[in-house]
Amino acid sequence: AHDTGSLEAAAMAPKPKKSADAHGTGVGGGSSGAASTEPLGESECLSFRTMLSCLLIFRLSAAMLAPIMDCDETFNYLEPVHYVTRGSGMQTWEYSPQFALRSYALVEAYAVPVRIAQGLLGMDKVRTFFFLRSFLGALSAVYEVVFCRAVMCRTGQRTGLLTFCFMTFASGMWHASVATLPSTLCMFAVLVGFAAYLRGRVGVGLWCGSLAVLLGMPPAAPLFVPMGLMALRPSSLGLFGVIKVATQAVVAFVVLPSCVDCWYYGTSRPVWTMGNHLMYNVFSVGGGGAGADLYGTEPWTFYAKNLILNFNLLAVLACVSGTMLLLAHAARWRMPPQPPPSSTDPGRQPGCEGGSGMAPMELLFVVILPFSWTLWMFTSLSHKEERFLTMLYPLLCFAAALAADLALAMFESIVGLLCCQARRPSPITRTLTNLIAISLVLGTSALSVSRSAALYYHFRAPLRLYEKLYYDVVAAETPPAGGVCLGKEWYRFPSSFFFAGCARRRWVAQHALAVVELFI
Repeated sequence: AHDTGSLEAAAMAPKPKKSADAHGTGVGGGSSGAASTEPLGESECLSFRTMLSCLLIFRLSAAMLAPIMDCDETFNYLEPVHYVTRGSGMQTWEYSPQFALRSYALVEAYAVPVRIAQGLLGMDKVRTFFFLRSFLGALSAVYEVVFCRAVMCRTGQRTGLLTFCFMTFASGMWHASVATLPSTLCMFAVLVGFAAYLRGRVGVGLWCGSLAVLLGMPPAAPLFVPMGLMALRPSSLGLFGVIKVATQAVVAFVVLPSCVDCWYYGTSRPVWTMGNHLMYNVFSVGGGGAGADLYGTEPWTFYAKNLILNFNLLAVLACVSGTMLLLAHAARWRMPPQPPPSSTDPGRQPGCEGGSGMAPMELLFVVILPFSWTLWMFTSLSHKEERFLTMLYPLLCFAAALAADLALAMFESIVGLLCCQARRPSPITRTLTNLIAISLVLGTSALSVSRSAALYYHFRAPLRLYEKLYYDVVAAETPPAGGVCLGKEWYRFPSSFFFAGCARRRWVAQHALAVVELFI
């Protein structure tokens, strides 16, 4: 809590005046002469509170409006949460003690805000569901601000502001931030972990990586491998420091969850559900031997279509960011050094004490390569689900911001050479660069908001329908005679949080086979 709290600094300290040679705040700043002079406004204008307020508007709107994007959220997480808090709920085969592929430790973590809502606030089940989503959305907003301000600290204010704008409006971030899924837990770990690394707190970054891999989704491991290699340097944690973090993480995210699952699954020995999960998905051990390819096999174009839908032009920018950084390295560009704030300034950000900025090759190694090879790994697998990419969304926005900032810096350099300008760009060049940056933000944001609006408009029926059914049953003096029948669209059922205690679930007989395969 101390490390996370220290990341959440109030506002960036006012910058002292700089000479023309030292001027520069964008990715292309430094010796290139293509400095970007506060192109999107002073960073001090966007304090932590201002950024958080903007993000809360979008994340809380997602909590109330976004559809449930994946039936796994309902049947593998919301139903178990309903079970541990209300005493009833449907059980998928993954939670059968015979297979034990899912951890109740993660379920109990999601159950904390549910117990607060129903125990302390006295909310009914439907309002409890929306409270859980709002809680996740608020957490996401805090972590996103922490991440964006760390980016701003180490890579310049224009890159940080572009990252903030891209993340705020992106449709993928909109619906992923409120999902009750381990992929969203991995996204939170990426936000806090990479923010910690950018602030110089490598140990916290590795802790977050361990959380994502050991309690969330093992495929998140490639994202944190470069961070672990950087931590091995003597100037960082060193070998013994990394071993210490790994040992603590195994106790916190393997041993303790195994004890929780031992109690829930009723066994006499600890149950390592993540190990069972890996054995099933990688070696097809358990679950009938079908493995991960039992459902959801898609061609390689599946993820490309999803990224274009959720991030439009940003997905393209993220894919070319590695090439842009190589060009920056060839031109000997470097992330601009940030001026050290006054030691007496109350807005001083810990971990942002000034000094040299990040070199393009470090960004390429720590951010772009993990993003690229994890995306390639998911694309190469036959089994594909949109939610698997959730952990990549923050890095995608960061990579897109890097590519955009480098492109703007290159544009300033070219204009400066053609117009024989001095080392600093002229006011006209800066104005033109600002207009291009603003047009990019407005264009991508409009596409993203329209996508989010379409998701709500075309898929709002299940949540609204079941909400009405819940309150109709609660208001009725007698429960409906036949119960509520679920047919071939059983996967749109939003969870038992939308069923009043007296209502009964029924299954249409012709679709019983699908139900038998999913439920015990």
